[in-house]
Amino acid sequence: MDAGLLEFVKKSKTEFEETASFYSSFKRRLEVPKLPGRLNVVYGIRGAGKTTLMFQNYLEAPREKRVYFHGVELRLKKTTVLEVIETAVYLFGTDVRVFIDEVNKVEKWAKDVEVAFDKYPAASFLLSGSSSINLLDSKEDLARRAHYFHLKPLSLREFIYLKHGVLLDKFPLEGDLLRSAVKYEIYLKEKLADFDIVSLTNDYIESNLPYLLEGNRDTLQDLVEKAIFI
Repeated sequence: MDAGLLEFVKKSKTEFEETASFYSSFKRRLEVPKLPGRLNVVYGIRGAGKTTLMFQNYLEAPREKRVYFHGVELRLKKTTVLEVIETAVYLFGTDVRVFIDEVNKVEKWAKDVEVAFDKYPAASFLLSGSSSINLLDSKEDLARRAHYFHLKPLSLREFIYLKHGVLLDKFPLEGDLLRSAVKYEIYLKEKLADFDIVSLTNDYIESNLPYLLEGNRDTLQDLVEKAIFI
């Protein structure tokens, strides 16, 4: 086992333990289901909350069995996904929990994950990326193995919950829909009595990415340009 790679994986585990605790303070999104299976791939536009979702799942894994990597760092280190997974198995056991953010930044990652998934049946993997095309193309290699989840911008219910702490019930889609609509309108007026609905809706339209709830809205232009040109 390469000594440099061993040190890199150990260092990654130590450093990202502290990072994970930062993300634990964020409220969970309402519409994100529990991720199934041993191999889950989360994709979506930048700022949708993929890294937050990843670290919140990371913190639920046994501390001694979890390890996180960032795809950009793996690319800069000129190491492969398979190499870091095999090193993690060597250090933390065959039932290691591997988390890789922006995995699409690493060449041939899907082939590597395919090999690791079959080679280590006790291990589990949560991968994320912003390149929907790259991640969806990986289905050719990961067919019957991976569960794909598209993390979209916030729903209005999620936005109101995350920004204002008001948890709204879902609109019931069964039974008498007209009757349900009348009852739900009354319910909404009561729950949102302290809000200006027009202002709330406009705010949602402009800030329906989770990071905008914490960051400067002026950075949205940077995000758009990065999505287009990178």
